[in-house]
Amino acid sequence: MAGRRGQAASVVVAVVFAARLPAAAQPSPVPDEYDIEQLGKVLTNPIAPIPNIPFEATWNEGVGVNDDLQFQLKIEPVIPFSLADRWNLVMRSVLPFTSQPPAASGDSTEFGFDQWQLSLFLSPVPGASTHLLWGIGPILGLPTSSLSSLQGGTWQAGPTGVVRYELGPWTATLLVNQLWSFADTGDVEQDQVSQLFVQPIISYTRGSWTIIAESETTINWEASDDKWSLPLELYASKLTRFGATHLKVTAGGGWFPLTSSGGAEWRVRLAFALVFPPKR
Repeated sequence: MAGRRGQAASVVVAVVFAARLPAAAQPSPVPDEYDIEQLGKVLTNPIAPIPNIPFEATWNEGVGVNDDLQFQLKIEPVIPFSLADRWNLVMRSVLPFTSQPPAASGDSTEFGFDQWQLSLFLSPVPGASTHLLWGIGPILGLPTSSLSSLQGGTWQAGPTGVVRYELGPWTATLLVNQLWSFADTGDVEQDQVSQLFVQPIISYTRGSWTIIAESETTINWEASDDKWSLPLELYASKLTRFGATHLKVTAGGGWFPLTSSGGAEWRVRLAFALVFPPKR
């Protein structure tokens, strides 16, 4: 347990270090300056070519054996790099801290870090009139979890991809990844993992406001039943200047018409993102 906590602490240091990269990492070529509406549309892209650091707090109701409230805080820095005039490499990291209710009778609530996921996307640099954007690459699941009730004790890997289409104030995005476990940590045998994640996103931006409809769907191929977790979610976000940067605030929630055994029935979310657009 101490080793895993040490790993988690190392991950926090790595994420904080990565968050400081925008000033030195030579971000990908983007326009000299976005107006507030353009910036709002770009930020609905999971692999936006602009450094940004979202902090996402989610409350999931109906989790575990007693239908309790689960809390999760995710830190999700997005760091773009320019490989050449025509290509970007975008690093997207997700580090969750979770308060996990009891999964079975006799268990207790756990607090700690869940699995750290790191994705790399190779994507063409969009032109001024580009409507279609795509990116592909690998995703890694690192065994940083300190929660015994969650599947965070295995090394995982797989492919990931995103495709996005923009037309006027509307954008449509699809983010997909598939993770398979390939190695355990320690001497305790872990359950095998084969999980698909699908996130369709439809957004409408007008001025500094964006309305977002999405679903963060997961399919657990290893489960004997209740494989699906499918929420229907609706959010509103507001983008504003915040000193030398920009601040994006998002709020909303969703309902789960399909949920896995012990999974959530509904959720509420509040998120903040620090955005570092280029300056003239």
